[in-house]
Amino acid sequence: MDEFERRANQGDILRAIGNLEGKMDAIHQAMLNNRTDIIEAFRRLGVVERRIAQGVVLCAVISFVMPLLVTMAGPRLQFNHPSERSHHGVDHREQA
Repeated sequence: MDEFERRANQGDILRAIGNLEGKMDAIHQAMLNNRTDIIEAFRRLGVVERRIAQGVVLCAVISFVMPLLVTMAGPRLQFNHPSERSHHGVDHREQA
């Protein structure tokens, strides 16, 4: 092998190493971007999980409070409540 062929081969090798180095840098940058995207996705997922947990707690509180409210307010909201009848015991709605 003469000197020219060895230089050309060394130049080709150095160029190929440079290309590989550029590709490795691009892959590394893509991995960093993916990592950033994954971190952001998990941050958003955490926010969603907190909101869902708040909704579940709110529904649990409402499911506990509503029967109590209906039980307490129900007699006052009935249409044939004893206070609607006259003092003679006649229901005025039946006369109409």
